[in-house]
Amino acid sequence: MRADGPDFLGIGAQRAGSTWLHRHLACHPDLFLPFKEVHYFNQCEDTAPIRSQDAEWPRERGLERRRRTLRSALQQGVPASPRFLLGQWDDDWYRSLFRQAGSRLAGEITPAYATLSERTVRRIWRMNPGLKVLFVVRDPIDRVWSQARLDAARGRLDIASVDECLAFVHRPGVRHRTEYSETIARWTRVFGSDQVLVGFFSDLAAKPAAFLRRVFDFLGVAPIAMPSDVAVPVNGAGAHPIDDRVAAEIATVYLDEIREMARRFPRAAAPWLARADLLAGSLKPLRSP
Repeated sequence: MRADGPDFLGIGAQRAGSTWLHRHLACHPDLFLPFKEVHYFNQCEDTAPIRSQDAEWPRERGLERRRRTLRSALQQGVPASPRFLLGQWDDDWYRSLFRQAGSRLAGEITPAYATLSERTVRRIWRMNPGLKVLFVVRDPIDRVWSQARLDAARGRLDIASVDECLAFVHRPGVRHRTEYSETIARWTRVFGSDQVLVGFFSDLAAKPAAFLRRVFDFLGVAPIAMPSDVAVPVNGAGAHPIDDRVAAEIATVYLDEIREMARRFPRAAAPWLARADLLAGSLKPLRSP
């Protein structure tokens, strides 16, 4: 069994290519990922899960979250050992997920980790101070709308209702997952900027093979021949055009965040700012109550 847990974590952002990234990292012979979205550390948080802060959704109990994680793992082919199914969820249980890694680098991807408190990030550091962190970000307008489409596909949102979509934009869980600069600050304060790779979904979409090679280089593994499906999108949420009023609301809500990202990452995030300025300046957003 590995004594120090994972060597790397993918922390999101949600709806920014994490399923695609998991699929292609898992194909590398020098990498081991047990299954996607373990959700261990966010279930260790002292506070309630972010989702339970939304009045529109009922509070989720820890046991039910664990059941969903285990069900997802079994669907992904994880062996159903008694230790895995019935063991106490603690750091030893978590470390056991990586026991089959051998000499390979081990890691996992759970987008909810982008919302972890700094206290929990420091707990992860104590487990492995050398851990590397992957954080892929996406234009907030596109990320929020993709999350809305996913919720609509799951029956949680009437995407044809502008009022419901405007309210969705303001949900705490949606906002926390889109506060990229705060996420970057928390993780770099603990692990240092050299151990945190900030990637951009636009680069992934435009040049997926080059994006993947950059991730391999960051993790310290050799490049491999790119699979034939490297450019194929994964886990789409269905197509539904965004209403101009909803787009303007998202742009207005996240304008300060977008400005900060454009300041720090001008090459990739400056187009976000140009778009957000245009939307926020040309349309008067409809405010949710």
